[in-house]
Amino acid sequence: MKEGAYANKKALRIVMLTTVRFNRSKGGIEKVMINMANEMSDRGHQVTIVYRDGNGDEPGFPLKDKVKKVNCAAVQTPILLRGFARNLRSLSFTAEEFHRKNAYLKLKAMASRFKNAIERIEADVYITYEPKLTCMLLHEFKTAKPIVTTIHFSPNHLKHRVDSKWLLPLIAGKGVVQVLQKEYIDELKQMMPGSDFVVIPNAVDVPEMCSTLKRPLIVSIGRVVGLKNQILIEKAFCLLKDKYPEWNVEIWGEKTIERATTEILEKEVAANGLTQRFVLKGPTNVVQDKLLNASIFAFPSKHEAFPLSLLEAMAAGVPCIGLKNCPGVNSIISHGVNGLLSEDTPESFAECLELLMRDEELRIRLGKEARNSVKQYKPDVIWKRWEDLLYGLVGH
Repeated sequence: MKEGAYANKKALRIVMLTTVRFNRSKGGIEKVMINMANEMSDRGHQVTIVYRDGNGDEPGFPLKDKVKKVNCAAVQTPILLRGFARNLRSLSFTAEEFHRKNAYLKLKAMASRFKNAIERIEADVYITYEPKLTCMLLHEFKTAKPIVTTIHFSPNHLKHRVDSKWLLPLIAGKGVVQVLQKEYIDELKQMMPGSDFVVIPNAVDVPEMCSTLKRPLIVSIGRVVGLKNQILIEKAFCLLKDKYPEWNVEIWGEKTIERATTEILEKEVAANGLTQRFVLKGPTNVVQDKLLNASIFAFPSKHEAFPLSLLEAMAAGVPCIGLKNCPGVNSIISHGVNGLLSEDTPESFAECLELLMRDEELRIRLGKEARNSVKQYKPDVIWKRWEDLLYGLVGH
């Protein structure tokens, strides 16, 4: 164990369960999970990540050799729990009853894929990165081990899932639900009454270097999907492209998740003659380098829980623009203090862009305040809170 408060305590067996993509995936949840696995392993704990990805086993971010990986992709779902058969078994007189049956059969299907791993791997505590996995552990495996259910998306997203009505009550009053911001607790309490909630933000490194903010470059980082709303950046930039010919835009993130969204954006770029100035670069392994080259960070997501790329940009001293109506962004950016908040229109976003494009002093002031505001998320502080939580649950 590392020296410190828990130097003399027993190392924990931590099992992390995820249904998100694993192989070469650059998503925020994957990054948070891998960072935690690495840190808990460095602190002497035995960490195992259990996942299901038929594309392979190469993590999208560096993973310590000490962390064990178990891919359940080779396990086949029983025929009676697959799509057509499952839907046939769910047939009912009402749509509501159909969805209820289907939700529980999907849970059984998930359990069938994870069964061998769950029964074979010993755990002192589970950390799940999808509420359904907690439902699976409780309902299908009847586990008595403590579980931390992490919520990495806005409650609104969870509320509108078809199966939430039936599955989320399974979590109510069982284990701990970790949220990234306090503002989400009241809404989640309505979906999971009786649950214990704990607020632990994601850890954010504050690099020694920060951007000079002199290069005429706007950067956005995030997978190209409708939720991330990169089309708004393109439409706003079109309104400014002739007035500021020296400025360019780079979009860094996976382009193959929603191909239709990528194609629409690429067609818009070509139609507006921006092929050389608005570039979809694809994924990157050196996010910090891209941020240090930027003078503006554009982040028009429609909803977020705790946007890591936004906070990384702020940590690099880059002034950021988000949307006023985006949960998880409007509580991090204070308009005119440590960034700018825009309406969800090209005209409003262009106005915010132009404020920063033409005013270097404003970029410097907002960037400095942004950098200061993320210091509360320093890794040592966040990992200590996680270790306190885990030991408290296990009873050491």
